[in-house]
Amino acid sequence: MSVLPYRLIGESERSTLESTLRGLVAAWGAHWIKSPPEFTLSLDNIEDFTVQEQASWKLFGTAPESWAAWDYSNPSVHRLLSLIFGVALGQYPKPTPLMQALMQECIQDFFGRISALDVASQINLSESSRLAGDIRRGPGSGMLKLTLGGGLPSQQIVFGGALVERIINSTGFKAPVAHAPASLIPRDKSLGHLTTRLEVMVGSVEISLQQLAELEVGDVIQLGTAMHEPLTARTQDKRIVAKVHLGVRGNQKAVQFIE
Repeated sequence: MSVLPYRLIGESERSTLESTLRGLVAAWGAHWIKSPPEFTLSLDNIEDFTVQEQASWKLFGTAPESWAAWDYSNPSVHRLLSLIFGVALGQYPKPTPLMQALMQECIQDFFGRISALDVASQINLSESSRLAGDIRRGPGSGMLKLTLGGGLPSQQIVFGGALVERIINSTGFKAPVAHAPASLIPRDKSLGHLTTRLEVMVGSVEISLQQLAELEVGDVIQLGTAMHEPLTARTQDKRIVAKVHLGVRGNQKAVQFIE
């Protein structure tokens, strides 16, 4: 069985991602719009996304989990084209073929700028005909939805989990390392030094910090709750110390303390 990452996006990663995307959107808008307006930007976690149910979305990307999708619904595209042309396009009920080609070029330029963030990994974000069934969904997939608004017509873009990781890693981001007291985690098995991936699956367990420290890379942990629900972490004397999510961060085994 292949082992997939249960991705954790912490506040520091989210802040880094938001800052990177804000700069990218500003540069992209300045290139395409004569007088680019002030814009707002928000990021939201999502657990499900189905292109087949959203006919207005176009999918970009060919590598597993390194994909993105843009909402191509007529109203949002029309309003963005109005800004690009600098004139009202109310007389055109639907985008003409020329308008559609221009919008395609505009959006492809946006994804080209994302690809350029991480040249070494050669992300291909060209338009894709991959079936929606190939998209990994659910808790831990790491999908995020970017919403642009403010002076920009509302636009929604969804990023696959691996693409989110690549954008964050392209900034040189280093996740902070937490050092637990020696009484909680054996020093010869400290977390954060194992470099492959771990998947959390449905089953049943309540885990102590010692047990957590003794997990090997590639172990599959059976949880009594759904994947998006937290583990209870205990010390050896059974004292509850935290609620945690178990997964990966920066391609390393990690624990996200949430309570």
